[in-house]
Amino acid sequence: MRTRSAISLMLIGLLLIPLTGCWNSRELRDLSIIGAIGIDKLPDKPGYKVSFQIINPSAVTTTGTGGGGGQSGIPVTVYTGNGRSIFEVIRKTSGLSPRQLFFSHIRLIVIGETLAREDLSNLFDFFERSHEIRLTTKLVVSRGSSAEQLLQVLTPLERIPSDAIYGKLESTKSIWSESMITGVDDVINRLIGPGKQLLISGVRILGDQDKGGEKANLDKTKLPAEIEIKGIALFKNGRLETWLDGGKARGALRIQDKMNSSVVTVPCKDRDDPAAIAAIEITRSRTKVKATVVDGEPAFRVYVREEGNVGEVSCAVDLSKKEAIEELEQRWRSKTKQEIREAIEAAQSRSSDVYGFGEVLNRSYPRTWKKLEDRWSEVFADCEIEVQVESFIRRSGMRTKPYIKE
Repeated sequence: MRTRSAISLMLIGLLLIPLTGCWNSRELRDLSIIGAIGIDKLPDKPGYKVSFQIINPSAVTTTGTGGGGGQSGIPVTVYTGNGRSIFEVIRKTSGLSPRQLFFSHIRLIVIGETLAREDLSNLFDFFERSHEIRLTTKLVVSRGSSAEQLLQVLTPLERIPSDAIYGKLESTKSIWSESMITGVDDVINRLIGPGKQLLISGVRILGDQDKGGEKANLDKTKLPAEIEIKGIALFKNGRLETWLDGGKARGALRIQDKMNSSVVTVPCKDRDDPAAIAAIEITRSRTKVKATVVDGEPAFRVYVREEGNVGEVSCAVDLSKKEAIEELEQRWRSKTKQEIREAIEAAQSRSSDVYGFGEVLNRSYPRTWKKLEDRWSEVFADCEIEVQVESFIRRSGMRTKPYIKE
């Protein structure tokens, strides 16, 4: 009987242990939930200017589905602090915020363009060490403005600006393919990995930056200021070198096999009329990169196979004829090849292997890579890179016969 009682007491004691799991819990009302962090370079001394976009729960709570100007109050507040390290700034900002900063819900880290042109190599140590910030948090570069200015712009539809930017990144990645999604872990892996440099999407402010932070920005049909995903930042050794826009950005994504969908326009016929074009929707694109070594010199071949549909035609072309389809395919193929060549030239002219040709060489010819690794930037700039493209139009839409006459 005594033995049974002792066992029962022991079991009860063991069951009580998990009940202590909330000893370090924090009440939501005591936390300042951060949606995004902006990091800028201090203009006159070493260190960082860090901005925290803090969500105002009472201003974003809604029982409906819309996100316009229906709620009262500003949806976010931006606090800013200066310091030699990001960790230091976070602690110093406690003097500004009435609640403890909470980082577990951060969706976005914005890097100011001025800082990006300096050096990002030492920027991510804090984020990798922190147990609160997820390494999958996305990164963008603020183009033409500071990160602080970007985080101050209020957005309609999505009341929380960091959610709006994240949604635009996802949308443009899926249907436009002139930007890419990069996480903190991606950047760290590229910084420490062999033969690959950084690519990060850009974000810019359109309109009046000063009015972007006013509540009136939420209550107008034509916004005084709005945020746009624009281009891809090309880095070398942690420093922003140039921007890839339009076709160069698409070419960069194709080389990395990250093209999802986009729309390209090609001339209908051999004529100077700029209005005579066909718009082709890219529905499928696959890329393979292969390396060869001849007499100790590496060379590469980029092979792209893409499929698409005709979405719009503004000239007298009869798409019921095989010859007309083949002519459009040829023009599409030439444009794709041109965009890839321009993207490669942008990287080679700056001796920055952002597309990972060095990784391909390392996988296929590890001994050759070991010999060239220390001077790969110089070697890459002079590498011969062949581009081969196959383009296939699968559908012409609901109309084949043109209603536009010659």
